[in-house]
Amino acid sequence: MLQEYARELANAINMMMANANRIRAWSIVTSDMSDQQKLDISHEFVENLGVVSLGQPYAIKSRFAFAAGMLSHFANRSVDGADWIDDFPDKNLYLNDIEPYCVQWKKYRKLKLRIEEIANRSFKEDTDDFRNSYNHGFPSRFLIGQVTTIKRHVSLGNKVYRVAIGAKDPLDLEHLANILDAECAKCRKAFAAFQALVGEHIDVLTRAQNGDPITSGGHK
Repeated sequence: MLQEYARELANAINMMMANANRIRAWSIVTSDMSDQQKLDISHEFVENLGVVSLGQPYAIKSRFAFAAGMLSHFANRSVDGADWIDDFPDKNLYLNDIEPYCVQWKKYRKLKLRIEEIANRSFKEDTDDFRNSYNHGFPSRFLIGQVTTIKRHVSLGNKVYRVAIGAKDPLDLEHLANILDAECAKCRKAFAAFQALVGEHIDVLTRAQNGDPITSGGHK
């Protein structure tokens, strides 16, 4: 699991870095294009690239949580001995779900802080809450085109008293590339913290195997 999780996390981070570079390249290439050319480029290349790229920070964040939780869970087995219970949740894992399996590992606290920085509130705001709008509404476009927005203001008693009509401008590709670069940097820091947690796992497991005293780790 350690080899697979570390490899897949590294691959996912590298792919996000590559996509950020692709988006920056399209920003340069399309800067002097006509609207029709931008529309064609967006349809053929940019839209799918943008959708995937803006979902990657959330996916990587969840994968870090899964990997840290699962590895800590099985490391706890060597520490807890006969008291160990295989009760790790199967799906929909968030940091609060893995907390009981990780909390007594000293290196977990820093990893948790690093994971929390990924796809946080500022990322959500800077991308016009793209992921939520894409899955549950109508998101901003990439490169060219606007999306009409309707905002309802409801008074007490659930009676609509005002409706605001506006439009979302397309997401600027250069700006989007900068945002993704920042997310990549956060992911690299999280990966370093993940490596530190795994190092702690290995140290404790080695001590347990040798019958030495254990000073860290274990199920809460």
